[in-house]
Amino acid sequence: MHATFLASGTDRATWLAAVVAFPVAGVALAFGPNIRILHQIPVVAAVWFVALWSSYGEPRLAGRGTTVIAGTGTLTGLAMLSLLLFWLPSFRLSTTELLLMAGGVFAMASIVGARADRLASRRRLLLVGADEGINGLLRELSQHPHLPFAVVGVVADQSADTVSGVRRLGGVRELQAVLREEQPDLVVLGGEPSRTEALAQVLEIGASLDVRVMDVHHLYEHAFGKVPVQHLSPAWFMSVLHLYRSPYSRVAKRTFDIVVAGIALVFLAPVLVAVALLVRASSPGPALFRQLRLGEGGRTFSICKFRTMVVGAEAQGGAVWAAVDDARITAVGGVLRRMRIDELPQLWNVLRGDMSIVGPRPERPEFLELLRQTVPFWTRRNLVKPGITGWAQVCHGYTADAMATADKLAYDLYYLKYRSLLFDIAIAVRTVGIIVTGFGSR
Repeated sequence: MHATFLASGTDRATWLAAVVAFPVAGVALAFGPNIRILHQIPVVAAVWFVALWSSYGEPRLAGRGTTVIAGTGTLTGLAMLSLLLFWLPSFRLSTTELLLMAGGVFAMASIVGARADRLASRRRLLLVGADEGINGLLRELSQHPHLPFAVVGVVADQSADTVSGVRRLGGVRELQAVLREEQPDLVVLGGEPSRTEALAQVLEIGASLDVRVMDVHHLYEHAFGKVPVQHLSPAWFMSVLHLYRSPYSRVAKRTFDIVVAGIALVFLAPVLVAVALLVRASSPGPALFRQLRLGEGGRTFSICKFRTMVVGAEAQGGAVWAAVDDARITAVGGVLRRMRIDELPQLWNVLRGDMSIVGPRPERPEFLELLRQTVPFWTRRNLVKPGITGWAQVCHGYTADAMATADKLAYDLYYLKYRSLLFDIAIAVRTVGIIVTGFGSR
């Protein structure tokens, strides 16, 4: 969970106002102060303030880094202002002014946000229970010491002095005394049988100590951006289909897909032609490669990619996952995979409606039975359309076996539960960094 997300609303509003005001006013006044500028500065600043406020207050972006959150807010504000300029001709702002403002807002938000994170205090956690959910949370927290959490101890009915290396402060019946002594910021409840009694004690004392309570699985999701698949039950999927879940309609999702894919195809057309010619010239065979994949609801479709392997790569052994330094990959194909350029033809799949810009990666049907048998709930990721990029891709990278696919499913299910337009924009922004670094490619 990101430290900025935990900051108070007043503090966040203050520094976000400053983050927006200085670059917007500075650029506007630098291009010549006049009545038009004086009228537009408050409007432009307000739009970017709302966009940044939404990004920093969005739980789905918690823990994803200041740069990603600032980039998401900046791009959202830029899109909103572009629409404003289109629909209101009297609202005049040059492209240069708009881009300079966007650059200034992003730079200020990144710098100030990083500073706020360093100054933010760590949240003190008191864990109740010693079940596998609590033990799993402790293991994950020990692997991520940079997260803004400090575990003060565990309350559990057992004789051991520690739970997964953390000191036990007493039994569940002693919870109220422990709360008064430690005064944690957050009480994290494990599973039964301790949960019911612990919650009753917290409710009795909660008003006087201002105690906050969270389920262990919810904290796990928001701290690490993934779902603890090993502890899921079918009832968990009620949260995905719940009546009061924040809506992200199919119309909004489809509109986002068409707009992004259409604009990308127009701007990238010269690149697509150049890459196609390069693939043809570098090795025998066609430039494009089609392969059967699983889509929404388990339906199959033909995915389109630039060819990165030699022709007949699977003629002998059938379908296999690509390995590190795979001998079947051509020299040019290795570069295309590392930079994710081989995925660009899938923009056509997006326009056709087979895929989305953001979603779980479409798996090959040849692996369906293996994954169905070895990875619990794997097919539930097909509740949404597969995507060119996705939360699992930017967090985990490539998978080459069933066990790694199970790890990746934890991120896919998190996206399934928390998907939204703002989350899609954040993933798209983070994908740009993935392309530059080549993270997780094969």
